[in-house]
Amino acid sequence: MELIGVNNDNTGEKLIITPVSGGIINVRIPSLPFYSSGYYYIDLYLGDGQKDYDIIQNAARFFIENTDVYLSGFPPPKHINPVFVNEISFTFSG
Repeated sequence: MELIGVNNDNTGEKLIITPVSGGIINVRIPSLPFYSSGYYYIDLYLGDGQKDYDIIQNAARFFIENTDVYLSGFPPPKHINPVFVNEISFTFSG
């Protein structure tokens, strides 16, 4: 199940990249409030908006533990899992 699908076009950040043989793309998401426990995976897509040139599925995996985010004495039910990305940025260096 896809939870979010954000890229630099969505955020209005334009990456002007001249052809290079290598480089690093950093993506920073300071806050990503997951409320349901379990494993989550990150897929990476490199493209230009028209075509995906490279795809890495399950590039990263992390585990979220149950959290009583509302301090109600129990975590929210697993089927309630809102995700809100408040801040996200993309940079390229090469």
